[in-house]
Amino acid sequence: MLNQFIPEEICLKCQGCCRFAEEDSVWPVKVSENEKRRLDLKNNFIPLIPAKEEFICSFFMPKENKCKIYPRRPFECRLYPFLINRRGKKAFLALDLNCPFARENLNKPEFKKYVKYLSCILSKPPYAGMLKNNPRLIQQYEGVLNLAKLKLKLK
Repeated sequence: MLNQFIPEEICLKCQGCCRFAEEDSVWPVKVSENEKRRLDLKNNFIPLIPAKEEFICSFFMPKENKCKIYPRRPFECRLYPFLINRRGKKAFLALDLNCPFARENLNKPEFKKYVKYLSCILSKPPYAGMLKNNPRLIQQYEGVLNLAKLKLKLK
């Protein structure tokens, strides 16, 4: 289980995540094989549904600004606004700068301590093994801030 950096009450007030401009972008949530079975999904990603001028996660309830499966949400959701960013054969712990809380706390000691915690935990089993067995969880994101190189072996 990952410790969370952003307090839940802050996340629930935000109107940022779980919404996507394009249905087929790199941003929608990908799931591991175990999560796919656990959530009874047909594909390796959470389906999106059209909503006004955007697409939303099929588990997202926009009126309540909450997730239907929050206690069981996938790894990528638990990790966000942090991401695993691929650059060639290297993997980085990265930050989506669209998250206002993370952006505002970027230079604080607590943030730097959390980055160190995540870098360490993601480079060790069981997370390193899960990432190796589910390479779709490591994407090439644009417009993110690479925070730390991860000790993962990528093909």
